[in-house]
Amino acid sequence: MTNRDDVLDDFAIEPELSHAVLKVYLSKYPELSDDLLELFHDLTLSDMEAIVQAPPLPDLVRQLRFLQWLEPDCLLTKLRLLQTKAMTFGDEE
Repeated sequence: MTNRDDVLDDFAIEPELSHAVLKVYLSKYPELSDDLLELFHDLTLSDMEAIVQAPPLPDLVRQLRFLQWLEPDCLLTKLRLLQTKAMTFGDEE
């Protein structure tokens, strides 16, 4: 039996989320197709929002220069934090 949460978690942390990756998951887990499609939409939409609402370029460049010195496991955590920060940029009053 497929563990829904595990499959969705694995899908959400795929290094390169693309239509090709989506097709693979849909073929492996057809019973989760609605959940996978919804998650794919949410993740790709949030990526687009992050791009539109990204912090000013100098801040991004400074933070990206810092990222080159991080270990791979720390890098993923830092990138998620940057994504969250970018998604909430401009929400402060």
